[in-house]
Amino acid sequence: MAAAELLRAYLDWQAEIGTEEVILSAPLAQPARQAAPAAQASGRAPVSPASPAGARYEESATDTTPPAGLFESLSKALQSGSGGLSQAASPAPAATRAPDLSALPAFPDLAALWTHLEANPSLAAGDPTATVTRVIRGVGASGAGLALVGLEPGEADSQAGLALQGAPGELLVKMLKAIKMDPAGCYLTNLHKAARPAKAGRRDIVRLLPWLHLELGLVRAPFVLLLGEACAQAVLKVGKSLDELRQEPHRMEGREFIVTYHPRELLEREELKRKAWEDLQWLQKRMAGSKAEA
Repeated sequence: MAAAELLRAYLDWQAEIGTEEVILSAPLAQPARQAAPAAQASGRAPVSPASPAGARYEESATDTTPPAGLFESLSKALQSGSGGLSQAASPAPAATRAPDLSALPAFPDLAALWTHLEANPSLAAGDPTATVTRVIRGVGASGAGLALVGLEPGEADSQAGLALQGAPGELLVKMLKAIKMDPAGCYLTNLHKAARPAKAGRRDIVRLLPWLHLELGLVRAPFVLLLGEACAQAVLKVGKSLDELRQEPHRMEGREFIVTYHPRELLEREELKRKAWEDLQWLQKRMAGSKAEA
């Protein structure tokens, strides 16, 4: 695959998943500029800084040679659908733009939302062709002070039909109690709201994001804790690692989004529990400060 075609495919992919901005260094931008005449000759518009993905090019007068294997690895990642490409995305802005909710129905409360999703399971899966074994409901009531969001249902979630169950859910309860927060006063949900044989893809996530924001709007929680790197990247539309996103407030739709590890990961990697504890303490201070200001 030619360099310009790779670059165009990369930008299209970033636009598809909703990343706000893509910063390309000279090794990527330079081949695109060199390939522009060829693209014009073939009738294709050259990739430009005004591309749909909002790409911004950084000029360099010194390093214009692509590193060995760069385009081969990019081609492989595009063909495999790897999410690793998102590491090239720019940092999240102070206020992230939420998906447009105007095309979604209006619901008076959470019960009406879940009744609608259970009657239309393909909406809960983000894919009209998906085989859905069960819709996974959120746990909790509107008016919660904190909403917690995972990426996709675990096995225990699928069995119970409820989000964040089993051993990860039990650990989450202990974590919340450790910062003197009543788990019963929180709201638990997943971005993926259906148990299905195949994992949700990038297009599915784009379709699911408006439903998550609609759900959070009905919950009215002023703080949202995103659990895990994949969930944080999807909701915040960034390619930063979890460690880069931790203990930073991200505002969207009048709510503050905070990032930490998913309890499922903490069960697999004990050494991360200290970091998660620090994140929760930081969250506790943010919430206390918000109450004091109110």
